[in-house]
Amino acid sequence: MNSLQAVVAGRIGALYVDAQIDTGDGTLVIVGPNGAGKTTLLLMLLGIRRPHSGRITVGESKLLDTAANLEVAVENRRLGYVPQDYGLFPHLTVLENVEFALECDSTGRQRKSRRIEAEAILDHLDLMELTARQSSELSGGEKQKVALARALAAKPQALLLDEPLGALDVAARHDVRLFLAAYLKKLDIPAIVVTHDPNEARTLGDRLAVLEAGRIAQAGTWEELCEQPATTFVQQLVSRM
Repeated sequence: MNSLQAVVAGRIGALYVDAQIDTGDGTLVIVGPNGAGKTTLLLMLLGIRRPHSGRITVGESKLLDTAANLEVAVENRRLGYVPQDYGLFPHLTVLENVEFALECDSTGRQRKSRRIEAEAILDHLDLMELTARQSSELSGGEKQKVALARALAAKPQALLLDEPLGALDVAARHDVRLFLAAYLKKLDIPAIVVTHDPNEARTLGDRLAVLEAGRIAQAGTWEELCEQPATTFVQQLVSRM
């Protein structure tokens, strides 16, 4: 499996982000308090926000190298993204939402081919019974899974999830957390999950990077953070479990 590596620095509004991350062989969870810059960091990886300086790679694929004046456009980075609000089109069916991701792909698939591929990914995630329903009719947990299906449909080289369980109620959050934890372990691409919740941080990732005020305060496994917390926030984070 390739790893996603990034060293980025830049000011977005009042917040200065200066962070170095590496997913390694698995899923990296970026955890931190509200306003720490977690979403901003994801947007820099996606290319929606441009850092003043930095380098982003996925395996041998370079997405950004400001020193070499290299910047791959957002649509060509092949990064699957699930935003906090899922980003589904409420007027489209589940199948049409996933097909839309394939329609935007540059490979020029025919509609029949797109439908077959969309149905295949929905079947893989056990969502075939939802294909004809509009996304506005879905539960929070169902929306999360459909958003994941859409992100994976175009075969991205890495997956980014921003607060994937933040909009769910307590019961749905537990079920979807278990589903995501199991699914992320099966993925053969690197993944980054952003959260502020210690339960999600511990369950969803192999390694954690704690972001505070735009900077990585500590990185390691949950056990490593527990043994030697580097900051007050890390201490509070691990003590909440």
